Amino acid sequence: MSLWCFQIRKTLILGTIFLLSLPYQQVAAKTDRDVGPFVLIIDPGHGGKDHGAAENGVKEKDINLAVAKSLAKLLEKKKDNIKVVMTRDKDNFITLQRRADIANENKGNLFISIHTNSVDKSNKNRKNVSGSSVYTLGLNKDENNMKVAQRENSVIELENDYSHKYSGFDPNKDESYIIFQMAQKKDLLQSIKFAEQAQNKLVSKAHRGNRGVHQAGFWVLWATSMPAVLVELDFICNPTAAKYLSSETGHKEMAEALYEAIVEYVEAFEQKNKNAAIKAGVKNNNRTKSKTVAMQNNTLKCSDRKRRSKYSKVNPDERNFDVAVADEVAWVKDQEENTENTDRSKK
Repeated sequence: MSLWCFQIRKTLILGTIFLLSLPYQQVAAKTDRDVGPFVLIIDPGHGGKDHGAAENGVKEKDINLAVAKSLAKLLEKKKDNIKVVMTRDKDNFITLQRRADIANENKGNLFISIHTNSVDKSNKNRKNVSGSSVYTLGLNKDENNMKVAQRENSVIELENDYSHKYSGFDPNKDESYIIFQMAQKKDLLQSIKFAEQAQNKLVSKAHRGNRGVHQAGFWVLWATSMPAVLVELDFICNPTAAKYLSSETGHKEMAEALYEAIVEYVEAFEQKNKNAAIKAGVKNNNRTKSKTVAMQNNTLKCSDRKRRSKYSKVNPDERNFDVAVADEVAWVKDQEENTENTDRSKK
C-alpha cells in the first residue's frame, strides 16, 4: 500500500475519534456558560416631573432610586454572573412603555419595578398602615389592588397624547383593565415564584409587615416579555415607615432583602438551564454518535478486510465499531513500524 493511502487511513481514524468526542465537549461548554449572564432589569418607579407619592417630607421617586442603586451596587460587587440594567439611574422621567422597552431590548431574564406604597388621604388609617407587598400581573380581584394599579398606571397622564400612545387605555376606568384580565402571560408562574421569594425576604430581612403577594393590572408588567414583579416597599404615608424608607439603614436593608431573593432565584434559574443543557446534550450526543458509527462502519467495510483481520479473531463483518477502531489503530502502528524499518534499511 502506498504511503499516500496509509496517511489517508490514519487521518480518517484520528478524525473519527475526534468527532466522537465533540458532543461531550460541546455539552460541557454550554453547561459552564449556560445562556450567558443572567440579565436583571431594575426599574426605579417614577422620576423627574413624576414624583410619585409625596408624604412626610419625602418623595417616592427618591426612595425608589436609592434602594434600586443600592441593590445594583450589591449585585455588581458580589455577582459577576448577573448583568444589571437600570431603566433610570438618576432623577429623570421615563415613560411606562419606555421602561418595558428597555427591558425587552436588553433581553431581560427578570424585571423588578421598585415602588413605595400609599393610600388615599380620606383613609383614616393612613398614618398607621404599614408593610410590604409584591405584585405580579393578573386579575384585580380586590378593590385595594385595583387602586394600587390605578395609582401606578396614572403616570401615563403626564405624557402628551397618552390615549393614542397606549391604544385608548385609561388608567382611571375599570373597563380598561379587561386587557390584563384576559392576558395569559407565559412567565406568570416564574413571576409569582420570585414575588414570593422577594416578599419573604422583605419580611425577614428588612422587618417589613407582611401584606403578601398579589395580582393586579400594571401596564409596565404587561408590556414586558419576561418574569416581572412590582415591589411596594412600605407606606410613605405612615410617618414611622417614611422615616425608615428615607434612611440609609432602610435603603441598605431593603436592598439586601431583594438581593438575597434575586440570588436564590438566579441559582435556581441556572440549575434549571444546566439540567436542560445536559439532557439536550445527551440526546444530541447519542444521535451524532449513531450517525458517525454508521458512516465509519461503511468505510471500514470498503477497506482491506484481509489485512485487518489478522489483528482480530472476530469476523470483520461482525465486529462492533470499538473493536474495529482498535484494529485500525493497531494496523496503523504496525504500518508506521514497517515504514521506519524500510527507511533504515535504505540508509
